[in-house]
Order: sequence, then structure tokens, then C-alpha cells
Amino acid sequence: PASDALFAVNGNAYVKKLFVTLTGWPDYVFHKEYKLPGLPEVERYIAMHQHLPGVTPADEVVKKGLDLGASQSELLKKIEELTLYLIEQNKKIKLQEDKIDQLVSVNEKLEKQQAEIDALKELVKKLAR
Repeated sequence: PASDALFAVNGNAYVKKLFVTLTGWPDYVFHKEYKLPGLPEVERYIAMHQHLPGVTPADEVVKKGLDLGASQSELLKKIEELTLYLIEQNKKIKLQEDKIDQLVSVNEKLEKQQAEIDALKELVKKLAR
């Protein structure tokens, strides 16, 4: 263990509850001032760094270990961001569904009108004979 450790376990530790105290919690993600990164920006970051932005990379965890409190905070932030992305996607899907419904309705009207035009053409042909 690190020389600054006040408590160390060299082996398994079993606990019923473990409390980690820390300051700051990522609920700020839901504040209007928070700038949610765009998915293309996140995709570029992942391609470049091979991990999510704001999440401790694997090599650092291997070298230094994992701060459970910080890790929980990072993960919650990502969950909250994912929730915001899903809400945004849901709104877009709803708009698309509404537009599809409008287009289906217009198409049904056009098909009905086309049938009426075809019937009128037949009538004109019959009258012309």
C-alpha cells in the first residue's frame, strides 16, 4: 500500500456498507449553464483517447488504483449525460413521428384524390364515346 495510507488491507475485505465522503456531485449536469458535449465531439475524443472524456483511463487505474468516490462521481456524470442525450433523441423521434403521421395523412388524401381523378377520367371517356 501507499506510504500515506492510514488503513490498508492486504487481501479481501468484506463490508455491508461503505461510505465514501467527497465534495461535489455531478448534478450540475442538469443545470441550464452546463454545456453537454455533442455526440460527434464525444466520438472524436473516444477515437483519439480510447476512453470516455472525464473518465479515468485504464492505464491510470492500473498505475495508481481507483478512487471509488471519484469513480462513482464520474460514472454518475456519464449516466446523467446519457439521460440528457436520450431525452434529446426522444424529442427528435417524437418530431419525426409527427412528421411521418402528417405525411401519411397527406399521402392518403392524395391517393383518394388520385382515385377520384381516375374515376372522373373514366367518366369523361364514357361520355366521349
